[in-house]
Amino acid sequence: MSKTTELCGRISVFVLHSVFEEGTAEYLLLKALRCFVEVDIYAGLEVHTEKTIASGREKLTHFFECINVSPLPITSHMLVLVHAPDPGIHHC
Repeated sequence: MSKTTELCGRISVFVLHSVFEEGTAEYLLLKALRCFVEVDIYAGLEVHTEKTIASGREKLTHFFECINVSPLPITSHMLVLVHAPDPGIHHC
């Protein structure tokens, strides 16, 4: 996927979020996707500071709340390692 396509996908989640009536399945799905995109943005940072790690944890907790799941305790090591690319996986 090109960076432009990925960016358009991320932006559309924020734009479409206000189109659907609150409480509908579409609204809740877009809300969960928005929460995921916010977590993904923090996870994609190449350099993490104490502030970005703390903010990323807040977004991750919010994501779990959006999808109605209780999170496991997360360490800063886990936050970085969960999103580390697997050298055995070939991306298109």
